[in-house]
Amino acid sequence: MFRLFTSALCLTFAFCTFAAAAPVALQEATATFHQNNFGNVGQTIDGNAVNGGMGFFNNRRSATVIAYETVSDVEGPGQFTFTITQNQFGGHAPQSFRLSVTDADRSTFADGNPPSGAEAPAGDVTVSGANWVLIEPASVISAGGATTTISGNNIITASGANPATETFTITSFNPLGNVTGIRLEALPGPDGFVGRSAGPPHNSNGNAVITEFAADFNAGLTPSHNRMELNIANATATFDQGGSFTIGSAADGVLHGNNGWGVFGQQNQDQTAVFAFDAPIDADDLVVELAYFSGFNAHKLENVRISVTSDANPTATDAGINWEIVSPDEIETTLAGSVGTLQLDESILFSGSNGVPDLHTLIFNSRFEDITGIRLEAFTATGGTVGFPGSNGNIVLSEFRAFATPHIPEPASVLLLSLAGLATMRRQRST
Repeated sequence: MFRLFTSALCLTFAFCTFAAAAPVALQEATATFHQNNFGNVGQTIDGNAVNGGMGFFNNRRSATVIAYETVSDVEGPGQFTFTITQNQFGGHAPQSFRLSVTDADRSTFADGNPPSGAEAPAGDVTVSGANWVLIEPASVISAGGATTTISGNNIITASGANPATETFTITSFNPLGNVTGIRLEALPGPDGFVGRSAGPPHNSNGNAVITEFAADFNAGLTPSHNRMELNIANATATFDQGGSFTIGSAADGVLHGNNGWGVFGQQNQDQTAVFAFDAPIDADDLVVELAYFSGFNAHKLENVRISVTSDANPTATDAGINWEIVSPDEIETTLAGSVGTLQLDESILFSGSNGVPDLHTLIFNSRFEDITGIRLEAFTATGGTVGFPGSNGNIVLSEFRAFATPHIPEPASVLLLSLAGLATMRRQRST
């Protein structure tokens, strides 16, 4: 069985002076949604920060994922500066968003949207098996004076001032040695929209507009160990209703749309889902996200519990798998009025608003070794069903996602790696 540690390893690194920032050229803009009557995702990197861009109107109550390729590799440690600009339709700045980077081969993602403006296949922005690593913001500045907050899983949310035009500037250290792509997730905020639905001073219809997206990079020594999205190789469940509502639909990379894990017909019974990884994971923390972006109100899981295993090839129907229940240190929700409470049996009871969209985030600040899968237990609760009271008690879990911070080597190994990094930098400077 895997071992669980509660101690943390703290490390101190020396930082070098940054060189001048250089623009990062981007190409092959690809999105899971296009607002057909306004712009397209390609206009977010056309160099025009005044006009054009892309909107989210018909998908403004759900998530849109955008992926860009870097024209050339962004190499070595250093600091990124990202800017997200909105210069049209007053009060249409994105409300909640998150950034990540990858070192995957460019042929595996961001192939551009079809000429018709239709959405891209999910694989073009998720890259199954790729090393997507969340950007941990060092700073977030709103040019329009909005208040920005950062959640435990690196989601940036703007509140307060809602100016006619806006630019968000996000700085972050590069978590990878080589970056080939950047991913931007536009997520529904506390009021359920990707854009602000109210001021002050500007009111909008919940839509958002991104006029221009840009990135700069400062080279320098800045080791980083941000959370990596874990690749789910196999998803199984004790039951799913079929069609577009299978357990596989909860691990297909599609964060929006009329699909996800549904259990209609057996929603009055406890259910179990298991998400197996493509390789064992050693991690210094674990984050589980339950996304509800389908548009079906009252279709969220009410009472859930998380377990992990190190057994090979775990499935939901294999009674021989050894599971270890884990208790979250933090529970976050994104929809205003939605609350998660830890119970005595280490399950989490969600209450309050039963509306969607909502994103439930469970953060486990512990050390894990050799994890091969995660079990999600869905219990019947107050209404006698696995879903929230109201509607028909069913669920539509749009997406299950897991993230982890790769385990940092022991101190002696870290010292050797640091010295190797310094030697590499000296070689680079001498050329």
